[in-house]
Amino acid sequence: MNTLAQAKLRAGAMHLGISLVIFLIIVPFIYFAWYPQPYFSAAGGWHGIKIVAAVDLVLGPVLTLIIFNPSKSRKAFIVDYSFIITCQIAALIWGVYAVHSQRPIVVAYSDGIFQAVTADAFEEQDSETLTFNQLSTLHPPLVYSREPENSDEKKGIVMFGFVGGIAKHELAYLYASLPKNMDKLLERREVKIKLLRQDNSASKKLDILLENQNLQIEDIVAIEFVGRYGDAWMILSNSGELIDVI
Repeated sequence: MNTLAQAKLRAGAMHLGISLVIFLIIVPFIYFAWYPQPYFSAAGGWHGIKIVAAVDLVLGPVLTLIIFNPSKSRKAFIVDYSFIITCQIAALIWGVYAVHSQRPIVVAYSDGIFQAVTADAFEEQDSETLTFNQLSTLHPPLVYSREPENSDEKKGIVMFGFVGGIAKHELAYLYASLPKNMDKLLERREVKIKLLRQDNSASKKLDILLENQNLQIEDIVAIEFVGRYGDAWMILSNSGELIDVI
């Protein structure tokens, strides 16, 4: 291996090491704060980590491998690295912003399923309506998306849907306490259990959960969680407490 190639590899490895430290600082925020379990995979946490890895661990070190040349003048060296660092910082800011803006802020029940609602869905809504943290102590909160009660609320659904592309389950002003509306979920218990039993893997996990928790099938209700990158079953008690996700 010639001297230039060795120098490029050393510079690239050094850059990769620095990028890895930055990556390891960001990953815990994604895993524990922005996309906590049990929603990490289904809501896009793994996808977010891949985005950050691409812009942090790949872009910068590859640019260093391509551009670095120890024979260049000090001025050229500074110009080159200024370009590389600027590109990497800009890409990293974009990547982190994209991942952060798509994090699940709330998990809402609507039309028979749970769905994660991301941060960007609330940008066009009145901040005074964002009181869903008062409805649940979980992170992210579990809420019930109720039906509109008057003409203004119905118009709001149409307006937000047409102008901002915001679906009904993403509208904060329709959020209500899940435990106080469990009767609507319990009405679907028999149908949902039959649907879950069609999935052999989920059915086995449910049987193990019931045995371990010393529960009967009448003690729980199973509702699908439909995520952007995968689906799961949310198992709740009859009072609305989250027992597990399978």
